[in-house]
Amino acid sequence: MNIVRSFLSRALSHGHLPAVTDANGCVTFTELARTACALAAGLREHHGLDTGDRVILYMENRREFFESLLACWIAGLAAVPINSKLHPREVKVIVADCGARVVVTTASAQAELAQTLSSMPASPAIVAVPSDAYEALLQTAPMAPADSAPTDLAWLFYTSGTTGAPKGAMLTHRNLMNMTLRYYADINFIEPAEAMLHAAPLSHGSGLYGIAHLLAGGHQVVEKGFSADAVLEGLQRYEGVTIFGAPTMITRLVQAARGVTNPRGNLKTCFYGGAPMYLSDLLQTIEVFGHELCGVYGQGESPMTITALSRFDHRGDGGPAHLARLASVGTARTGVEVRVVDDEGRVLPAGEPGEVITRSDTVMTGYWGNE
Repeated sequence: MNIVRSFLSRALSHGHLPAVTDANGCVTFTELARTACALAAGLREHHGLDTGDRVILYMENRREFFESLLACWIAGLAAVPINSKLHPREVKVIVADCGARVVVTTASAQAELAQTLSSMPASPAIVAVPSDAYEALLQTAPMAPADSAPTDLAWLFYTSGTTGAPKGAMLTHRNLMNMTLRYYADINFIEPAEAMLHAAPLSHGSGLYGIAHLLAGGHQVVEKGFSADAVLEGLQRYEGVTIFGAPTMITRLVQAARGVTNPRGNLKTCFYGGAPMYLSDLLQTIEVFGHELCGVYGQGESPMTITALSRFDHRGDGGPAHLARLASVGTARTGVEVRVVDDEGRVLPAGEPGEVITRSDTVMTGYWGNE
């Protein structure tokens, strides 16, 4: 049940296809698999890691994110991706909470991070990319993927901490596989070599759905940050492009597309989420990019998988019923139950405000160390 086995199978069947492209070039599935298997062995041998140990990925969008993520799973470790915009003091809180043994970060962040973490009783090892230390890990003899139970921790997803200290949502291999299968069922069926353009942080929604694309043989095109011009250029350059963005990003993209000939280019799917998409902005997006849109609702605790507003639901006559549907977060995803309840947990009638609750095999097993 180790989710990485599906990626390694794809690397055997379609090894020649492009797997990840970033500012430093492109690697194939064969090359990515070889690197990840070596890195996995290096993490275990050089740093003495054991099954289930946590490894923090603290870096901006780049190819090494996927190398490190896959290496964690091959080695039987738990990946802890966190936003590269967090201050080292915030990283320290997460390191202490999850007991991370290693932090993989960028060379530009290494010095300040090392100084901040040095006061900890058990300071984790810091591996920068690029660096000689990272290259040394890649020289280790590759290892075979570890056997993992469906309930083993795969991704520890830290919340933003809007209601207190950040909490680590424990996502298992089963959670991530079910998230992936529901992506294929409700959002997007991926053909090998089709591109997913990552302009949003890989540590969150874009990276989570990147798993579905990797497992299907999709091409990850990694932008260091969001640039509307770069996204529009990517829509012209790559085939079968999927993009994800928060509503503010999509709105900026629509504004940049004004006056551009055929701005949608090779767009296959644009999915949005993370915040409300205002109806007026959505109508402008449809005008510019067509109906190849999907709205997703679901936080890290049920990663990106609670409800969706499908392509079909974006189409309509512009009447009141259609506009009301566009203003919603859609309907429950495949295999997902959703209810709206009162303070006592009683299901409320349609139209009544309450608390949204959900149940499915994508829902986390709990918060790390915090029942």
